Amino acid sequence: MNILIIQNSLSDSKYLEQALRESGNIIQIITEYDEVLDYLSITKYDIVVLDYIIDNKSGIELCGKIRKHHKNIGIIIISQEVKASTKVLAFNSGADDYLVRPISLLEFMARLKALFRRVSIPTFPMENNMLIVKDITLDYFTREVRKNGVLIELSPKEYSILEYLMRNKNIVVTRSILKEQLWGIDFLSNTNIVDVYVTHLRKKINDTNKIIQTVRGAGYIIRD
Repeated sequence: MNILIIQNSLSDSKYLEQALRESGNIIQIITEYDEVLDYLSITKYDIVVLDYIIDNKSGIELCGKIRKHHKNIGIIIISQEVKASTKVLAFNSGADDYLVRPISLLEFMARLKALFRRVSIPTFPMENNMLIVKDITLDYFTREVRKNGVLIELSPKEYSILEYLMRNKNIVVTRSILKEQLWGIDFLSNTNIVDVYVTHLRKKINDTNKIIQTVRGAGYIIRD
């Protein structure tokens, strides 16, 4: 899953981030209320994990703004408010789920997976739970990648790179974004780790049709 965490507490965000990354998800964390819609306009996210309060502003109000522009995204609100009236307000604003702190990590992961099964992602050619680009199919439930029906064994990072590029097809994904999303590496880092993994990935999928294209000086793109 490609998940945007919008939390007032950085410590809570890091706790969730570690658990989600260990499960093979792609995570972006932001703590600024005014940045949220910009992030959502640039990158396609499956699920938003939203705090009840962001920058001393209403997370429920923000939920309504997100839902207005992104009908198919999954939204989970995390809050310390236990009042039924607050929960009703959250659901009426467009939230799909509502968790009260302290949250059980096991319950959180279960609810996240259940929500992911429900949300639709109409921006990709899909059959059930698959992303399809040319002769490459990616099943994001089983994490299987096939070319012309033949299973290809990928490492977790190779799989994550391919999934991220397929989910953001026709958009240039920079090396800095891939470093930050998949490794948590500072975008100023000079490491060429992304190029190394993309080279391995291309070899494994026998990329003769140049499905993964290099954009000089920027990063990579997958086009239809």
